[in-house]
Amino acid sequence: MRLGLIVFQDRFECEANNYDDRALVPEHVWQATAAKLVSIAGMGDGDLAVEIGVGSGQVSRWLCQHPIRFIGIDMSKAMLDICAGKLPKQSDRCLLLQADCRGCWPVASASARLIFGSRSLHLIRPGHVAAEVMRLMSKAGGTFVIGRVERPSDSLHTVLKRQMNRQLRSSGYTVSEGASKTGDVLLALLANGASRLEQVQIGQWSVSLTPRATLTGWADRSGLAGCDVPDKEKRALLASLASWAEAEFGSLDHCQSCPATYVLYGAGLPANRT
Repeated sequence: MRLGLIVFQDRFECEANNYDDRALVPEHVWQATAAKLVSIAGMGDGDLAVEIGVGSGQVSRWLCQHPIRFIGIDMSKAMLDICAGKLPKQSDRCLLLQADCRGCWPVASASARLIFGSRSLHLIRPGHVAAEVMRLMSKAGGTFVIGRVERPSDSLHTVLKRQMNRQLRSSGYTVSEGASKTGDVLLALLANGASRLEQVQIGQWSVSLTPRATLTGWADRSGLAGCDVPDKEKRALLASLASWAEAEFGSLDHCQSCPATYVLYGAGLPANRT
């Protein structure tokens, strides 16, 4: 395989340049995540790992330092361009593909030993994720893992996001919590003979956040909570949320130290599946 990009139109182009900064995840957590994925999946030399929603290469840059083959898929050419700059040059083990993973994943059936997604799979129907995982996974068995950033229920970020989701639902949007979709995917795989893996906490850290900074970050993103919200409606919703936050926290510049944990959830698929 050669490091390559396949062009495909994508609504997330505008997020690429500040994607790494907005993640607020320390680099050592991404590095540790890659090492843990290879270990969990028991990957050997030349085994294939597939990342769905590779983004700017936060995990893939570290996965590609292991002696494995790697395919990263994303909708955004801009994201893939940034990701390509982080991967080994002239590598015949690393391939980047541009595709909408809400459709068929452009990977050969029964070819992957590891399938991973972080900050992406909540945008895809759980049933579709499970079906594609079952199709792609090697008949020798393999591992599916979802990575999630989790915060306490009373943290500033979580409280604001919960209120935003309430407002989106009251405006007629369907919003599914990331944790709920994670559970739905795993349940679908368990129903097809997979076994649930013990969850793994990769790392913990804290960041200082204000309502203003959080709302500004959401304003710069495409849509809200995975929903395609028109710009005019989005501005009105965020203005309403800012008024709510000012009343709730006393000021949009109220600063809170927000702890976060990066957690892996997974399922193992057995060999010789029918």
